[in-house]
Amino acid sequence: MSEAVKVALDVLGGDFAPDVVLDGAVQALEADPNLTLLLCGPQEIVADFASAHKRCEAVFTTQNIEMGEHPVHAVRTKKDSPIVVGCRLVAEGRAQGFFSAGSTGACLSAGTLVIGRIKGIKRPALGQIIPSYAKPTLLIDVGANADCKPEYLLQFAEMGAVYAKRIMGVENPQVGLLNIGAEETKGSTFTVSCHDLLAERLPEFAGNCEGGDLLAGAFDVVVCDGFSGNI
Repeated sequence: MSEAVKVALDVLGGDFAPDVVLDGAVQALEADPNLTLLLCGPQEIVADFASAHKRCEAVFTTQNIEMGEHPVHAVRTKKDSPIVVGCRLVAEGRAQGFFSAGSTGACLSAGTLVIGRIKGIKRPALGQIIPSYAKPTLLIDVGANADCKPEYLLQFAEMGAVYAKRIMGVENPQVGLLNIGAEETKGSTFTVSCHDLLAERLPEFAGNCEGGDLLAGAFDVVVCDGFSGNI
């Protein structure tokens, strides 16, 4: 990165936390001299680590959201958990981003309830970079929204195209719609409707993408409903 940025970090999230998270924090700090980490977690974990590492700040929390908890209920009742506190730091402008390897549902819920959505965006989406021998492809949505409307997929595609340009460095990303055939008339009533809308409204739209195309490098972004993407 060329600009100074602060990222809130959930030190309790994911398998083998906090050790593996803190190991990753050290690597991130070494890789980027412009990065500062706001370590969200219990005082006994984050205080000593922050004092021993430059560009680290400790943010003490007293609760934690476990993987099996109901996401919305947990976010509303555990407001002093690293996930909620980290998202609050972003909402307050004290951090420019938040990272957690913990409960995906809780992260989505906190992102929506605490940080809020971009104006006009109806649903958040999860994106996953699919590696391949040709080039990486962003698949979006991979699980946030099992039931979708065509307009949701249009917004997922718009967000995916911006991510491809800003983060992946693709100047003119090609966006595909995950489907069972390349022809524009293929698929369910839902995917045909999505195809028509994307073709009309998305300049980057390059047509349908079959499953095998995900690894072939034909598309930079592939959009789908969260149920299909998660599978």
